[in-house]
Parts: sequence; structure tokens; C-alpha cells
Amino acid sequence: MILPVEAWMDIRRYAPLRAAGASWKDIAAQAGCDWRTAKKYLSPGAPTAPPRASSRAGTAPRLVDPFTDVIDAWLADDPRLRATVIHERLVADYGFTGQITAWAQLLVFTEHPAPMSWRALGPLGAGLTVAAAVGAVLVWWRVHPATFDRFAAPRLRSTWRRWTVYRGRRWAQLMSDTGLTREHRHTGDQLVPRVLRVR
Repeated sequence: MILPVEAWMDIRRYAPLRAAGASWKDIAAQAGCDWRTAKKYLSPGAPTAPPRASSRAGTAPRLVDPFTDVIDAWLADDPRLRATVIHERLVADYGFTGQITAWAQLLVFTEHPAPMSWRALGPLGAGLTVAAAVGAVLVWWRVHPATFDRFAAPRLRSTWRRWTVYRGRRWAQLMSDTGLTREHRHTGDQLVPRVLRVR
């Protein structure tokens, strides 16, 4: 049995008592543990970190291990193959008896890369990607203003207006003043029109 961290910390509090010459029995009585436990964690060569259980990862074979080559071949043919489809094929063609949770973890260990996502990039990677995109747009604007004004500027302008000008309290007040708002028939809330596209 692994000693809980709180109990280990409680026993370690009595190290000065042992240094003053107290016996293991006296320390055990104060700490509320066996004298052997007190000796184990207060001896001069005792570890200075709380005890931890050894990891059992990889000690027992997984049910899916005999089928890893088959799954790798399927994923090489179709990387977007769904996990449920793989499970159904294993059950039907190879008599696999494991549950879906037993083999779905295998997908983490396959060598096939997962689709790129913002979460996979992390905050720093996502920030660098956004900064690179903004930098590319600025370079385009400075190097070739004619094509920038024709293709990028209208879209950037409409997006900016959609999320800044055509939203918020001022927009709601303007729509109310011009009579373009409605009242929700059940809740009584004021319904404000939104601009979906600016040409």
C-alpha cells in the first residue's frame, strides 16, 4: 500500500524530533503510525519526495495489439476512417472481442498524423500563425495595392463592419430609431436585425 501524501507530510514533520534523539516508537506514537513506517520515511537515507506507485503502462498486452498492422493499413488507405467503422470491421472480419474503449486509445499511438487544428498548435503556435497571416496581408497591401484593393480590401472592410459597426448598443439604438426592430411575441425582447453581408 502506498502511503498517502498527507500522511507522508505528517510523518516528515517529526524529523526534528528524531534529530533531537527521540525513539522510533515515540515518533510513531505522535504521528499515529507504525514505528517501521516512521523509520522508513525519517531515516537519513529516506527519499525527500512523497512515495508514488510505479507505472503499469505497457506491462499487460492490449487486446488490440495483434491487429495494429491491420488498422495501420486501413488508415494508410483512408486516414479519415471513423473509429466506429474500424471497430465494426475488426469484429466482423477478425473476431475482435474487445470494447471500443480498449482499441480507440490505439489511434493516439498510430503514426498517422491527426488533422491540424488550433488546439494542436497551442497558444504560441496559433498566435504565430495569426501574426504571419496579418504580416502577409500587410506585405500584399504595400507591394501591390491595386490587387489588394480589388480582392482583399472589400472582404476585409465588410468583415470589419459586420463585427464592429453593425453590432452593439449603438446599432440597436439606430435600428430602434428607424423602426426596424421587432418585439419577440413570447419573451418581449427587442429583436435587432443583423447585417449578414455588405456589398
